[in-house]
This record gives sequence, C-alpha cells and structure tokens, in this order.
Amino acid sequence: LPTLTFNGSVKLHGTNSGVVKDPRTGEIWCQSREQIITPEKDNAGFARFISELPGRGIDTYFNIAAGAFGMNNIQPGELLCIYGEWCGQGIQKGVAISQIPKCFVIFGIKVYTPGEVTEDGQDGGTSRWFSPEMLTIVHNRYLIEIGEGILSDVNSTRIFSIQKFKTWTIDIDSAHPELIQNQLVELTDEVEKRCPVGDAFGVEGIGEGIVWRCVSDIAFNTHGLIFKVK
Repeated sequence: LPTLTFNGSVKLHGTNSGVVKDPRTGEIWCQSREQIITPEKDNAGFARFISELPGRGIDTYFNIAAGAFGMNNIQPGELLCIYGEWCGQGIQKGVAISQIPKCFVIFGIKVYTPGEVTEDGQDGGTSRWFSPEMLTIVHNRYLIEIGEGILSDVNSTRIFSIQKFKTWTIDIDSAHPELIQNQLVELTDEVEKRCPVGDAFGVEGIGEGIVWRCVSDIAFNTHGLIFKVK
C-alpha cells in the first residue's frame, strides 16, 4: 500500500453550497447538498447572493475555471461544478466564522461526467477534481479579473478560496494509518482552540476541524480520497 500526501484545509461550519454550469448551453444553477435552490426557494440566502453578484458575477469564475482546465477537455454533456461553504452571520452559531459577514468559501471545483444511477441509488457519474494548486490559480485570476488583485485583503464579492487561509500537508502510510492519528488530533485541537479563518478576518473563536484531500498523483484516481477530522 502506498504512502499518500494529503492537503488539509480548515473545515468551515456553515451550509454546503454549490453552483453548476453547463458550459455548452451556458445554463447556471445553484444547489444545496440535496436540492436545486433559487432566490425564491433558497438555502440561507445563497442563491440570492449568487444572483446579485456585480458585473458578470459567478460566470467570471466559471470562465476562468474552464480556461484553467482546458475548454477542449470539457466534452458535451459534462458539467463544471463549484462547491463551497456558505458561512457567516446568521447561518450557524458557536464558531468564530459565525461573527463575520456572510461569504462563499470555495473548497472544490470539478468537471462532472453524468452517468447512470445504479439500482441502489448510487450516482454512476465520474468527477475530475481540480488540485489545490489549480484552485489557487483560478482564484487569483478571478481576483485580478474583478480588479482587486491577489494581494488585496478586500474582496467586494465575498467569494474566497479555502486555500487562501492556513493549510497543512501530511503523509499517510496506507499500511499503517495509526501512525498519523496523534498528529491529526493535535492539528484538530489547534483549529478548535483558534480558527485560522476567523483569525484572517480579525475574529477570535473556535474552529470545527480540518478536511484532508489526497493530492498524490499516482496510477489510480486518488483525488477522490477525502476525510475530515473534527
């Protein structure tokens, strides 16, 4: 069994939100974890937030992501999906980020190829995820596109990348995963005591935990290996 490298990012306590685009038709929609949402049938105001973004709005982000992935690599019928945490005041309680203005913190972008749903209800589609490095590249280009620059602490659109905040890198020996457990506990305790994302906004308080995504590029698709410690 291999030793795998994982990128860790702060787990945010908000509500899971996504925006999806069909690059061929231009159609864009918002979703919660379980359903399509609209400004009229919303989830904590996320769809309204997306609909009211200035300028070309979220389409700017999609265009940059498609360019980074390679538009020729996106086939008819495939979807471009942006996932993140919609968090801040009024969404959840008891954590540092519940004190900041509402914002959308992106933690994943993927190209999704629909597939048949199996008899037991499992999605048969496949996903090609952007690496953490690609997430950073896309977000930096977005900031430049909207005229705020990658070094600016100001973001009028209230869209951030989780990779902008504190991250960690660890190696896990798949044959002996127990060897990393103590380190995982220590890092999680650090985040619980003082949330790094809250810190970035000048707010003190507890954090929820860390999400770990495999970033090893080996023979089989490991980018779908994700776990969280909280």
